[in-house]
Amino acid sequence: MTLVPSLTRARPLRTVRPASGVLILAVVVIHSALTALFFAPDFQMFVSRPMTEATAGVATHVLVTNALEFAVLIAGCMVVLGGLRLGDLGLHRRGIAVAVLATLVLWGLTQLVMHALSVVTNTPAILNPVWMYPMTSEAIGRPLPGLFIAAGVEEVMYRGFLLPQLYYHARGWGLRGSGRRLFVALCISQVLFGVNHIPAGVAAELSVGEIASYVTMAALVGVFFSVLYLRTANLWLVIGLHAVLNQPLSFYLSPLDPSLVVLILGMLLTLAIPFLRRVLPPSTPSSPSAKPPTG
Repeated sequence: MTLVPSLTRARPLRTVRPASGVLILAVVVIHSALTALFFAPDFQMFVSRPMTEATAGVATHVLVTNALEFAVLIAGCMVVLGGLRLGDLGLHRRGIAVAVLATLVLWGLTQLVMHALSVVTNTPAILNPVWMYPMTSEAIGRPLPGLFIAAGVEEVMYRGFLLPQLYYHARGWGLRGSGRRLFVALCISQVLFGVNHIPAGVAAELSVGEIASYVTMAALVGVFFSVLYLRTANLWLVIGLHAVLNQPLSFYLSPLDPSLVVLILGMLLTLAIPFLRRVLPPSTPSSPSAKPPTG
């Protein structure tokens, strides 16, 4: 039972720069309102669709909406009004190179696993149509910025900001022990992450039961992302995994969902972190004596 103590000593929790409770509540409410707005048919018809057409498909709906969320929530609320720096939200420059390399390796391993499955099951390896010219730039290149921005906004919101802030403020809720505070912060932040996916389920015309399953799965994936972030202190790495999970861009068509392969590989990576720390030099400071920033 060493997992909880090790997570409570994680750098993102020890170095949190506290924001006010009013700011936290405002960010949650504004984020929920923006999510509902972005899935409204009128917004898509009169805002995102004209921008997509005007930019020849570059400014996709995902890119437009998440760029607005970044401007309003992260730049506006968290940085300008809340006085937080990007590093306080988990966006440290020192972790970018490792995250890019890990994301590329993860994507490459996904392709190898998908191909190996086709060989083992004696299934013909059919090339995914999105990789066939001339569809490549339209189906792959243009959506990518939106995918990474979408993953980045959600990771900053729920893992970089909300999780450590709730953990910090849980001290005033009468909770004894860092493990209990982390459990409560994890549950609240990731349940909100799951609930944030309800508009997407409604837009996809899912049934009530399907939406419930979708929200539950999103919340559980959010818990996994949180554990990975706390164990690595590298939000860029989680953003990369999140983006690949959303769109694995598999070379081959397969009855097995490539996102499931990505998720399993990500979990194996999380389990391998203690071993990797012993054989690789640290990319971020991890001394228990690190003190939270002042101000």
